[in-house]
Amino acid sequence: MSHPNPSSRRSFIKGTAAAGALASIGQPVFATMVMLALVVLGAFSYLRLPVEQMPDVDSPMVSVMLGYPGASPEAIENDLLKPIENAINTVNGIGGARNGQGVIRFEF
Repeated sequence: MSHPNPSSRRSFIKGTAAAGALASIGQPVFATMVMLALVVLGAFSYLRLPVEQMPDVDSPMVSVMLGYPGASPEAIENDLLKPIENAINTVNGIGGARNGQGVIRFEF
């Protein structure tokens, strides 16, 4: 069996991503120090991350107020609120109707 020339094999490895592995094998102290520096930097960064148990989160909300003077709540709900809720059926909406007025709140 013939073995490839070691110098040509090294030039191939130098040009690939395995160059870091070759440097680690050739200089183990340097590789250990780089890894240790990365671990220390990662631990320092992790400890400085701000983490809250209950963060303030504002969910986006849209309110639609509809006026229909003189109409009953049933008419407002059937004529105004239902078509709007059906048009935006992917979003949960809370609707309510009073005499002459309808309100829909959508929370995303």
